[in-house]
Amino acid sequence: MSEVNKAFSLWLFFYLILFNQGVSAQDFKAEIKSEMENFQLFKNRCLAQWPGYRLLLIQEQEKAEPIEIRVGFSTPLITWGPLSHFGLARMVLNPLGYSPGSTVFSERSGFRLDCSFSGGSRRGFVIEPLPDKLGLFLWEGEGLPSKVGAFAELSPVSGLQLEGIILTMTTEGFRAVPQSDQWFSERAPFPGGRLHHLGGRVNWQTPLLHIYSSLVACGGEGLMPGYFINLDLRLKNRFFPLELLMGYCSADYFTPDGEIIDDWLRFGAESEYSLSGSAVISLTYQRKVLHGLHGQRYLPGWESLGFSAKKEFKPGQEVTITVESGATGKIDYDEKGGKAKSLASEAALGFSIAGGELKGYFSSEWGEEELPEKKFYLKGSRRSENAFLTLEWRTFFKEAFSYSLLLEIEVKGSSKAGSSTAGSRRFYLKGGLEELPAEEWRFLMSGPLPFDNFFLRIGWEAEN
Repeated sequence: MSEVNKAFSLWLFFYLILFNQGVSAQDFKAEIKSEMENFQLFKNRCLAQWPGYRLLLIQEQEKAEPIEIRVGFSTPLITWGPLSHFGLARMVLNPLGYSPGSTVFSERSGFRLDCSFSGGSRRGFVIEPLPDKLGLFLWEGEGLPSKVGAFAELSPVSGLQLEGIILTMTTEGFRAVPQSDQWFSERAPFPGGRLHHLGGRVNWQTPLLHIYSSLVACGGEGLMPGYFINLDLRLKNRFFPLELLMGYCSADYFTPDGEIIDDWLRFGAESEYSLSGSAVISLTYQRKVLHGLHGQRYLPGWESLGFSAKKEFKPGQEVTITVESGATGKIDYDEKGGKAKSLASEAALGFSIAGGELKGYFSSEWGEEELPEKKFYLKGSRRSENAFLTLEWRTFFKEAFSYSLLLEIEVKGSSKAGSSTAGSRRFYLKGGLEELPAEEWRFLMSGPLPFDNFFLRIGWEAEN
């Protein structure tokens, strides 16, 4: 860890202590979370927040490796540290990678402090002269070139929202690996140099129809211009709710990381019906076409059709029975015109009463080129005001049987309001054996513990 990070970490929490003196206990919130995994990986996260401000510190150490520290903060004007990206900032990395109804089409474009326990893999700096309206950013990831840019948002009339983003990066000798599974490609990789992206999105909402349309173009030194376009339509009504998605990505489009996108066309439709008696039925259809090799008659891709249903029964005041089922058929197309069909189905039955729950889940997959795969879960849990206990048994079968036994324990506690330690406390333990072959279960008591299949996670959380 650099000296700059060490100095900033000390400043961060000295500032936290001093600033907290002027913040009321009602507005101030602090969280501490520590976790140990398999006695080898240790993580700690400290998060303090009050209206408009957040301070973050994440420490991580694996075995005897040096301690890694990630710090960050956010204010209404400035954000620095691990970043989560949203809207257009997320779409430029994977233009056609989202299903109908995805939040990526409706969420506000920009960056926010990533306060997840892992802290995220990308970090940067954001300054917003006009909060939620105009921002400038520096965005980078480990082993990836840095990007600089800006995003803006404008709402000229009610129901209409306009968004834009621009970013640029420069690198020398950077070679991105195509996402395709093919062992060669006629599409040249990014040769290095400058790469620019410019895009916009129009969001228009009425009581019955929501339209989200996005267009992003890219170009650079010695590169042909590339672009992608997405159109997401959401019909909101009681009798025929429908979500439609159409997308196109040109062969010359590169992501801001310099990666090739194999997706060419994507279509999707999803409809969910809420029937009387707590019943829900969903239908989904998706079709994706990949860029084929030059001169080939057939283009690779896939097509899927799915169905799911869920129904709840309440035979008693505290008794609930839940029945779920679903099936998805898929066809994979290759560049030679071949088709590979597969079918996945699942069913679940749950029974809950007075804080206890018992649920069984079964799924199976059949494919023309692979052996059928079957899974069975049986999970029982018991929840009280301050404790939670669950035990789960899993059976997997493909070429042979394997089993998993998982245990989870959670204990909560809280102190009296107004005390110096007011807040909630939580201790949890998760552990068990995962996918241990059937023949090894027989010797589990007499033989050595199979550490490759064993995992243990112990954690502790406190919140003021």
